[in-house]
Amino acid sequence: MRVRSDFVFLAALAACGGEGLTPPTPPPPAAPPAPELGCQTSLDVALSPGQSSIIGAAAAAGCVRLSGGTAGAEYVAVSYSAAPDRLPSGRSEAYRWWARTPTAATPAPRAAAEVAAEPADPGHQLHTRLRAMESDLATLARGRAHRPPAVRAAPPSLGSQRSFDVCGNVACSELTAVPTTAAYVGTRVAIFVDDSLPPDGFTPDDFARLGALFDRHIYPADTAAFGRESDVDGNGVVFLVMTKQINRLCFDAGGIVTGYFFGRDLVPSAPGSNGAEVFFSLVPDFLGTAGCRVTKDFVERVLPPTFAHELQHMISYHQHVLVKGGPAEETWLNEGLSHLAEELAGRAVPDGFCVANDCFSQFTFNVVSNAYRYLQAPDEWFLLYPTGSTGRLAERGASWLLTRWLLDHFGGAGSLTRRLLATAETGAANIATATGQPFETLLGEWHLANYLDDLPNFTPANSRLRYASWNWRVTFPSLRAQYPSLYPRLFPLAPDSTAGRYDFSGTLRGGSGRHLRVVIPAGGQPVDLKLSDLAGGVLPAAIAARIAIIRIR
Repeated sequence: MRVRSDFVFLAALAACGGEGLTPPTPPPPAAPPAPELGCQTSLDVALSPGQSSIIGAAAAAGCVRLSGGTAGAEYVAVSYSAAPDRLPSGRSEAYRWWARTPTAATPAPRAAAEVAAEPADPGHQLHTRLRAMESDLATLARGRAHRPPAVRAAPPSLGSQRSFDVCGNVACSELTAVPTTAAYVGTRVAIFVDDSLPPDGFTPDDFARLGALFDRHIYPADTAAFGRESDVDGNGVVFLVMTKQINRLCFDAGGIVTGYFFGRDLVPSAPGSNGAEVFFSLVPDFLGTAGCRVTKDFVERVLPPTFAHELQHMISYHQHVLVKGGPAEETWLNEGLSHLAEELAGRAVPDGFCVANDCFSQFTFNVVSNAYRYLQAPDEWFLLYPTGSTGRLAERGASWLLTRWLLDHFGGAGSLTRRLLATAETGAANIATATGQPFETLLGEWHLANYLDDLPNFTPANSRLRYASWNWRVTFPSLRAQYPSLYPRLFPLAPDSTAGRYDFSGTLRGGSGRHLRVVIPAGGQPVDLKLSDLAGGVLPAAIAARIAIIRIR
């Protein structure tokens, strides 16, 4: 169901002829729009507390009027881009978001605040390159590799040996052959280990515990949510290859790369393919003899979430490309679903398998931290990443937040998630089809939910304007209590506030938006909002600008 758009229309009652009847007094004329906004007229939005509306910025040239009446009112309005397509540099447009009462003085214009520098993500270049190469490979791969071999192959045996080709640099323009030996073979995973491992690494018991974690918990959680992976080699198992070659990538990447999956390995006819379901990971190397120094404790913490993350990528490529014959999923949604896989696994894995006996925190800490980064300044980041990017940390936080919110309201794990993978559609169109809702409506509801979730003393009329699975007003303060220097706000999303004098200029980025709180005192004047280009004109249609509004009180 679409968000309600409620408008008040006043109709004059005609007096029927008769002696002694006095015609009703007509209502006073509406005040003209604030002259500084340049609005010929404003779209009056009449909402009761809890009600919401989504408005296209082209309506009334982006001019909207909010009223408070005798008791006053409080609103939250979000200006956002609903453009479903992407560009190499991302869909973006300079914009102005301003407010006036009819008699308000003109405030000094504001510009976007400088966003704190984001920590480097060493794997960004590698994964961006791999996702781009997968898209190019999709034409070759479609319909060719999804059928298992006619003759089933036996799984590898413990102690068997095999060489794998691994990316030799972060551009994966070179391959390095790595001889390995099977250290664990289970029902769903075979762990092969670099034959020249550094000392003080995993023991046979460690490999057995890691393999059991994948077999019993991560694989069932991922496949229940997203569907099955391919079996191009017919042996029924997924290879995890632990090699110091991944450690060496840190020299090229400028930091630790935890691992990767590459769709080329599912296309045996492609040059350089390993012809198997395989993903690669780093190894413990306390002395840094093979690359960056990596402790055993660090590897034990990052490998389980990496398992869940990369397996979703593997399933996605199989389902979208090899089975459905479509393109690879758009990276922004693909990454959001892989971070969702981390969360789902964290909810499924027993604590005894995890560091500090806390699997939920181990699997979800990074994705929640990324979400915090996004919500600190949501209009400074893309939701729909540029085509040449796998998303900065804050942008990955955005895509995870959206997939988590969708899961809360449109079918849950194993229902919505499977619909999103078992299709040739991708990106915004995929979401619209899987949910039965227009993408622009979903974005407006999601942006409102990011602020409204568990807002004290408030219940929205639309149940989708909150999260069912998280209480952000408990989770984020917990982060701040533990790491106050990294998470300075109790709640990261802090809208600007105005009673009628506001002027902000910035950049509207694909899928993202900016929140504004409008407080009208009792008996106060209405507030006119305008979303425009920098000169006060209508924004280009390609940015698909929208305004989502909810009345809080």
